[in-house]
Parts: sequence; structure tokens; C-alpha cells
Amino acid sequence: MDLIFNESGSKMLGEMLKKLRKSHGYSQAVVADHIGIDRSTYAKYELGRTPDVETIAKLAVFYKISADSILSPFFDNYKTPQTVAALNSGDKETAVYLLSEEEQTLIDYYRNCIRKDVVLDFTQAIFLEDSEDDEN
Repeated sequence: MDLIFNESGSKMLGEMLKKLRKSHGYSQAVVADHIGIDRSTYAKYELGRTPDVETIAKLAVFYKISADSILSPFFDNYKTPQTVAALNSGDKETAVYLLSEEEQTLIDYYRNCIRKDVVLDFTQAIFLEDSEDDEN
């Protein structure tokens, strides 16, 4: 299963992996070799590419820590009452898709909206406009 993080979350996770590696005095090549991936792939994780759940698990075993320890700096920024309950219950599927309070508020508004088609059209128009701006 893939982890879904936004760009800042992926960068934060990458910084955490780099800090963890350096605190143990390992090179990227050593860590990559121990978890069975290419050094270049591991380097991309430190630069912000999000590793899959299996890789996080392998890193946790390698460092002899829990996967939560690796992910906690990211999750701490997105804990809402619902996500805390999911984490405490061990519901990993829900825990992977943590929402900020602002994101949860938007979803709540949408769920209570009668004209969902208008909201979806508007949202898609904004997304397309933002995508065009990113290309320029």
C-alpha cells in the first residue's frame, strides 16, 4: 500500500529519514543495502519521494524502532479527534489518510451540501486553473 502525503509531508518524512540515518552514522548505501533497495532510490526518499509501507516497515526493523516513530512527526501535524481514534484503535487504513482540520471541515461542508454537482464543478475548475499555473 502506498502512503499518500502532500509535498510538504513527503519532504518532512525525507528529513526525518535523513536525520535518523545520520544519527546512527550510516551512509545512504548502507541503509539501502540493509533494506534491499538501490542507494539512488533511498536518496530519493530523503529528498521527498514517499516510500511505500513495506519500505517504512523495513526501515523500522533496521533501526529497531516502530514505524510510528518514523511517521510520527508527520502525523502529529494532522491529528484530529477522528484520526487519533483511528490510530488508537490500530486502524491503519484510516491512519494513512489523515486529514488536517481544514480538510475535514471542507469534507463536512460537502457532505451537508445539497448541490454537490456545483461544488464538484467549481472544485474541478479551480484544480485545472491551479494545474495550468503550475505548468507556466
